[in-house]
Amino acid sequence: MSDPQAFSGNTTEAQAGPRDAKAAQTVALDAGALKAEGVSRPASKPSWWIGSGLQMDTVLLPGGDVCGRESQSSGRYACFRGDREQYLGTPGGGAGTDAGTTLAYGTTRVLLHAERSVLARLSVGGRLGLAFGGGPAAPQGAAFMPLHMEVRGSYWILGGLDGDQPLNLFATVLGGVAQIDASRKVSVEECRAGMGGCTPSDNAQPGVPNPDRQELDAYVKLGQGFAGLGFGAMYRFPGQHAVMADLRAVQTFPSHGTAFSLSLSYVVRAP
Repeated sequence: MSDPQAFSGNTTEAQAGPRDAKAAQTVALDAGALKAEGVSRPASKPSWWIGSGLQMDTVLLPGGDVCGRESQSSGRYACFRGDREQYLGTPGGGAGTDAGTTLAYGTTRVLLHAERSVLARLSVGGRLGLAFGGGPAAPQGAAFMPLHMEVRGSYWILGGLDGDQPLNLFATVLGGVAQIDASRKVSVEECRAGMGGCTPSDNAQPGVPNPDRQELDAYVKLGQGFAGLGFGAMYRFPGQHAVMADLRAVQTFPSHGTAFSLSLSYVVRAP
């Protein structure tokens, strides 16, 4: 004679088996749907991502009378001769007065980078480093400030900073302290007595007198505060390290101007 309790137990196990299999299938389908939609589960504990990077600045340089008296006295440009003395002459004959607006490469920065999630798709961080390639100081101007300090907040479009997806995109709001220098070449014909449309300079030119024609380095010096927006991507390698690239546009103050920068960084997830 069969045992009723044993029969009942076998029936319960037989019923539970299909239910467990169905539940496991449902979980697998849900995980597959999340993966197909590009949604990743953020890590249970936010971590710091730290690393270093390189940033390259370009500046939108204004045109006009680049090395004229008004341009230099207003601080819009500072023009230097080949001997690194500031140009104090007067352009004449139209040369040096017809430069157009252009985009020029400026300073390069080596930066330390740190960032941490504060909400599911939001992170805050900062960058600290030094800039290279600043222009010479004018006789009555300040020396180039190489320090770069930046705070930033980022929104992660495809999931949080700590998500497990390989590729992520982000938009950034940033601001801080930095100086951005850039220069252009300007050919100048010196104003002489008898030339129409100009008055020869009566300033004492440092160094040797200005020749009839010469090529000058015209510098724009922007900053030393800035604020801007950026957009970038992060690619995470297997393991706890990644590369980040972002393009940002900033407005500087009190010496105002517009600059665009490309930044490349390598970061690791702190334990």
